[in-house]
Amino acid sequence: MAASEERRNAAFLMILKSTGDRCDRVIRTQYNATVGDSDDWEAKCNDGGHYSFSIYADLNRQARVLSCQELVAVGRMLAGPKGTVAGCQMK
Repeated sequence: MAASEERRNAAFLMILKSTGDRCDRVIRTQYNATVGDSDDWEAKCNDGGHYSFSIYADLNRQARVLSCQELVAVGRMLAGPKGTVAGCQMK
């Protein structure tokens, strides 16, 4: 969290590249919350891609990355037909 925005963007870009994503530049990041042993973040790419990240306190655990569309789809499955779903928050 103490890193500059430039460093944070570069770090999230490295994570996205490691997943095979085509993002070539992260333009914005946002911290959302600490949930259990992870910090949840969002990142936007210059190509319009929007991602949710869970960064774990244990450095041996790989970050979990979902596109915001995937996050909403999983939420819909878990919430059922009448549940409400919260996706990514960053505009």
